[in-house]
Amino acid sequence: ILSPNKSVAAYDLTVCDLADGKGNVIPVSDIEVFNQHYMRTYTQSNKYHDPGWYPDAIIPFENAKAKGENIIIAGDNQGIYVKVETHENTVAGDYTGNFTLTIDGSDYVVPVNVHVYDFAVPEGGFPINFGTLWLNYLTQGDYDAGIDMWTKYYEYFLDHGMSVFDIPIEGADVDGWLNRLDKYYDKLSAYHLPYELGFTWEPSGRLWRYGPDYDELEMLIKKIVKFSVEKGKDYVSKAYIYNFHADEYDQTAAFGDERIKNAMYFADRCFIIYNNVIKYFDLTYGTQYIDSVEGLRESIGDIGAISVCGSWVDGVTDKFNTLCPSLPGFFRFRTAYGDDWVEKFIADDSKRMTSTWWYTTIGCDYPDRPGYQIDDPAVDERIMSWMQYYYGVEGHLYWATNLYTDTREYGKSPGDEWTVANRCTGGKWNGDGYLVYPGYDYGIDGPIGTI
Repeated sequence: ILSPNKSVAAYDLTVCDLADGKGNVIPVSDIEVFNQHYMRTYTQSNKYHDPGWYPDAIIPFENAKAKGENIIIAGDNQGIYVKVETHENTVAGDYTGNFTLTIDGSDYVVPVNVHVYDFAVPEGGFPINFGTLWLNYLTQGDYDAGIDMWTKYYEYFLDHGMSVFDIPIEGADVDGWLNRLDKYYDKLSAYHLPYELGFTWEPSGRLWRYGPDYDELEMLIKKIVKFSVEKGKDYVSKAYIYNFHADEYDQTAAFGDERIKNAMYFADRCFIIYNNVIKYFDLTYGTQYIDSVEGLRESIGDIGAISVCGSWVDGVTDKFNTLCPSLPGFFRFRTAYGDDWVEKFIADDSKRMTSTWWYTTIGCDYPDRPGYQIDDPAVDERIMSWMQYYYGVEGHLYWATNLYTDTREYGKSPGDEWTVANRCTGGKWNGDGYLVYPGYDYGIDGPIGTI
């Protein structure tokens, strides 16, 4: 952190190899330098931190320099963010070296020590998570929502331990999609089954329902099962399906009863499809076909049908196998049923539940509930995963990762992503709905990360 008492016209940081004195080195190629970009908030996301300037985006340093942003006004603070990457074969120990900080032509030595612990984080191995990546927002931030840009965002999040909803695919090329599923499968924690929207006739109610094309969904699952048998690997175990048209169905004051009806129909149809798929393969190829891949039969029947709600609705919520309450809803359940309510519900045979997620959107108020606000303590984001572990919450759904517009303006103010900290309806949630910034403004083909 630089805090000069006079204005700085230019600053730079030169990094070097770090060595442990025993012949082991962390090379410069594994060290990245970023310039912290500050966002101004005008409201409080919590009761503790006043409106003001907060660091959020971390701009690759050379790109920040190219835009002339390596300056500091007297009395301001400016952070430089350094990322050191180690590998599975990096020898544990202390690595040291001297970086050089240059301020207005004068050099300063910055001693650096990196302690490497004697363990490796497995490839993948993250908690199950989903974040929605909105392609329409990509057009407003990067002016490009094509397959290449979509892929860059998808892979960026995957590299940082987050699985965004949809695997990038151009058009309706199912074979191409399966190949991409194969490419990413070991690294992702979950994937969304893509489906077309359409009207489905419901004979019992004699009406048309708008939502997933269930015939297409069944055909897609069959193709994934076939692909799994051909490859000898279970590609179904990380599959989930989420019907946006049954989202937050318990909010009848806002949506009426129609979403509840859609949610009931959606959950029942999903399980009919799962059973149809199993019966199809057993009748067509014999039971040994699915059973040739360990766990595949169970995975088909356990595809996660995600129930996003804030409260329990009898006769609806119990039809889903993946309960996903909002964070406030989760704590309402905890208050009503105790700390071990997740375990109790999963053990209840009257419910289809096999797992519980939670989802984060507006309403996470430090210190009562953790969230991803800019003006919350950074430990808040780390606490989120530890709480998942403590309560037995298997997955985490985050409502948006790239909110590049102010939704209060109904998407009519693109280009505000570097000046508007609070973009979503609700009034005070700084940083909610976006974990990255568009690289376009800095000549980067892809997203820019945040602290």
